[in-house]
Amino acid sequence: MAEEDKGTSAWYKVPTWDGSPATWRAFQREMEWWMSSLDVDNTKKFNLAARWLLRQSGVVRQRGEEFTPKELEYTKEVRARDPEGVEIVVTEEDPFSGLNKLMAALEEINGKTALDKKGELRRQFYTDLTRRPGERPADFLSRFRYLAAELKSEGIALPSSELGWFLREKLGLDPLRKQLLETALAGREKFEDVEAEALRRFFFLGGLFVAKFGREHLVRTILVWGIGGGSSWETWWQGHRQAYAAEADEGQLNEEPEVEEEELVADPAGDSPDLDEILEIEAEALAAELEQAETEGVDAETLGQIEGCVEGAAEALITMRDAKARLQEVRRDRGFGKAGGTSGPGVGQGSRATPGFKKRGTCFDCGLAGHWAGDAACQRPGAGLARPKGGSRGPTSPSSSAPSGSPQRRVQLVETFAAETEPELNEHSVNETAVASTLEQALAVTCPREVLAGAMSKDKKNVGALDS
Repeated sequence: MAEEDKGTSAWYKVPTWDGSPATWRAFQREMEWWMSSLDVDNTKKFNLAARWLLRQSGVVRQRGEEFTPKELEYTKEVRARDPEGVEIVVTEEDPFSGLNKLMAALEEINGKTALDKKGELRRQFYTDLTRRPGERPADFLSRFRYLAAELKSEGIALPSSELGWFLREKLGLDPLRKQLLETALAGREKFEDVEAEALRRFFFLGGLFVAKFGREHLVRTILVWGIGGGSSWETWWQGHRQAYAAEADEGQLNEEPEVEEEELVADPAGDSPDLDEILEIEAEALAAELEQAETEGVDAETLGQIEGCVEGAAEALITMRDAKARLQEVRRDRGFGKAGGTSGPGVGQGSRATPGFKKRGTCFDCGLAGHWAGDAACQRPGAGLARPKGGSRGPTSPSSSAPSGSPQRRVQLVETFAAETEPELNEHSVNETAVASTLEQALAVTCPREVLAGAMSKDKKNVGALDS
């Protein structure tokens, strides 16, 4: 709106207008500031309106040339004496009368009445005014106050409570941040209170990182906070690693089974990248494309919309991670899955054994599989039908625990259970046990899963159905 002219010291900047009705209001305000900065006594030495018109071009210059330079001279003071001989001022001096005449003529080009001006301001405030993607709250509040002042200058005075409500709605906050702002206000509705709380709590929104570090740093920051998992400052490529160790007493097995080592075949295609690596590559490519688009002259509004979409995606990732973390806490508190621990039952655990080992064991009272003696699922408590004959708590040999006449076999049971812990960990927990039993006991252990599922309690069945 202002053209630099360093040829003269008094006319360093002269406001210019392109003739568009959309920029008239800003040009009019700039003219008020420029006229207030002039030396009034110095402007009387020349034709101020004519010199200003020489700086204009296009339709503005043509409209001003309809006047003669004589008509654009400033109004001089005219004095006279009344019949009583007292000197009075007939015409007041106006150094800016020529400029005011030009401004009134230029305003007629727009062809808008006072009602049209008010309607345009109302449309800009009620409909068009909103925080742009990536815009800082301080910048938006400056535009908000400016438009509210324009409404007031046209005679449209909104109450402070209504301005505060419009500010909350037009800030463009997500539901969580909007609820946080309403909680901090505690029932206060004035514009000044809403403005102060919004600036204090949401100063970090918008293009702060873009202006200071660049778009590439913004994308990497989104990856760290959105994918890396909350408020940890660990780099995003440091994943969680877990190690599992299994222990067994040497006295429980008479003979250790031979374990064949699995041959590891190298993957010719290399390690497949995980989700974090893919997102990092895509984020770097996006940052490079944004830099290139900015150098090619893409408007800042389009780039801001793209950055706003990236920020929205990061907030969605954070919300998803928080929801999964809460779900795991609920499952861990209720004792489902393997979130509570991964080590197998050792010596001395007693009743703390996991349900998986109960499914593979045999009840000493009724002889059925899927539970232990003393459980509610036992059909014949205290019968002792399958209890070992020896009273020793140590390992028993096949000859001492098997009935006479039945063939004795050494059976090794290996079972793999899918891990029910975090969904993002694609791991399996392998539990291996070797028991010496008869053929009848081995067949009873390997009974169908439907029989074992019937021994589960009702609440665990319901929660398992909800988790699936």
